[in-house]
Amino acid sequence: MWLVILREPFLVDHDHDSRATPAVDLVTIAAIGWLAGALADFIHEGLGHGGACLLVGGKPTLLTTMNFVWDDTGIPRWALRAVSAGGTIANLLAGALALVGLRCPPSSVHLHYFLWLFAAINLYVGTGYFLYSGFSNIGDWANFIAGLPGYWLWRALLVLIGGGGYYLCVTTMLGKAGPLTG
Repeated sequence: MWLVILREPFLVDHDHDSRATPAVDLVTIAAIGWLAGALADFIHEGLGHGGACLLVGGKPTLLTTMNFVWDDTGIPRWALRAVSAGGTIANLLAGALALVGLRCPPSSVHLHYFLWLFAAINLYVGTGYFLYSGFSNIGDWANFIAGLPGYWLWRALLVLIGGGGYYLCVTTMLGKAGPLTG
């Protein structure tokens, strides 16, 4: 798919064929992908979990692209749940904001591609995490539902919300890919 993403600028070979072919800059496409993925990770771990930690009075101790660790000594259970949920909520908000940005006419095909990819990554991570935690019983949402009454019902609900949300995101993002793929 990434080979047909950029529809402009067009290069025309007047000597052989009058049909335009897209100029594909693989380095730019790779850089946009790397940036969108790195920002989504930072939003999940740093802004989501880290921001929630600070809001509930916790003390961050480690932030990486894959993990956020904090000192939760003396923190009530509701605050632990808020920090667990923070990453997914941040991804879903970032994805929604990128979708809003996609509603504007594209001023640049590169910006449009970034917004599309950024929305897709954040929405897939956000909805996929419900599904992942529900099935595997590990991760942020498994921590969120730990200790709640009706634990197996909560896990089933996570799977249903995650699966349905992920399906909705895939169909939405495929529909939004039209301007990028023709």
